[in-house]
Amino acid sequence: MYFGFAILKPLPEEVVREYFKKLEITHDESLREEIILHNTALIIERINKRFFNDLYDKKDLASVGLLGLIRAVDAYRLDKNVRFSTYATICIDRAISNYLIKCKNDMGLLSMESLITDDIMVLETIKDDKEGPEECYLNKELREEIRNFIANLDDLNKNIMEMFYFKNLKQREIAVKLNCKRSYVAMRLRKNLEVLRNELEQKNNKEQKLKLIK
Repeated sequence: MYFGFAILKPLPEEVVREYFKKLEITHDESLREEIILHNTALIIERINKRFFNDLYDKKDLASVGLLGLIRAVDAYRLDKNVRFSTYATICIDRAISNYLIKCKNDMGLLSMESLITDDIMVLETIKDDKEGPEECYLNKELREEIRNFIANLDDLNKNIMEMFYFKNLKQREIAVKLNCKRSYVAMRLRKNLEVLRNELEQKNNKEQKLKLIK
């Protein structure tokens, strides 16, 4: 037992995929529970790696992480073209982060560090995946869009974005290099992501209109 969980040996990825194939057809509850039980180790791993320094009961965090894992199992689809463990990790991190933000907000302790967006957290999680983030999310076309976007930034923002996206540095590592707080790096990344997202949406809308004209 660990944080109130019985830890089972994780299933190989190919077995997990077979389980999901069957689950999509049969909707078998016992199969769903099997996937959940064999991935509870992910919750412990994330608490130890990302949330261990938080001053909250680890059993509470584990319970919240379990809800994130259950959501991951219910929402995951094989056509996402990403490992389930990666997708589940994102959902677990998001559930615990949202819980901590709510707790700190209720206590009047919400800080800039707590306001780091899901986009940043998800990208960091993806970058830890053994298959590599590019294959999962950032296809060549999108990476080229990011490069073009970064090229037009001022030196400081360009440096931060390049270190994060293309040199695989964590936020805290970037902060050390720039001699600033991690929350400042997160804020810069967040603002740049918002601008990039808006530019991509405008481009997509323009392309859709051109297709209609043709």
